[in-house]
Amino acid sequence: MSLPDADEVALQLSDAIQLWFRAGNVTVQDVDEARAMLELQCVSLAARRRTDEDLKAILRPVERSRDYSMDIADWLDLDLEFHTTICRAAKNKILELAMTAVHLSRPATNSVFVHELDRSRVTEQHQAIYEAIAASNPDAAAAAFTDHVDYLAHVRLTALESRNPSSITVASLPDVRDVK
Repeated sequence: MSLPDADEVALQLSDAIQLWFRAGNVTVQDVDEARAMLELQCVSLAARRRTDEDLKAILRPVERSRDYSMDIADWLDLDLEFHTTICRAAKNKILELAMTAVHLSRPATNSVFVHELDRSRVTEQHQAIYEAIAASNPDAAAAAFTDHVDYLAHVRLTALESRNPSSITVASLPDVRDVK
């Protein structure tokens, strides 16, 4: 018996997860809660396990995202790269897979509040997360990540006005590239 190629399995899982999101009942609140819990663990583990190569990969999107004149969709791609590299630096394949599911929803969930974001504030929060990981300080990394997630939650609630995140499904949202 031969095992399937890991990259092919990952691609098939990605397709299945995207189909699952489009099917309907996963809410913005579901995604936010999962992200906050899972990525908090990734950030802490990354601070313990990161390599010098991981640090370079984490810092790259932080530095590039300081160009606030770039298209918002391209800037959000850098945001996703930042968070994805942290998940890889945690060196836990199960957490990486779970975070992939969260990240696949982000083009839609970001559309809710993308134009309300203060890009410089997000970039500085990313810098703080990076610095804590670089210092191998899991507590500081967790605190910096919590500050970041709290800011995003506040912006999202402001953007949603009276709508409840638990009643908004990912399937009902446009991709961030479709939002003008």
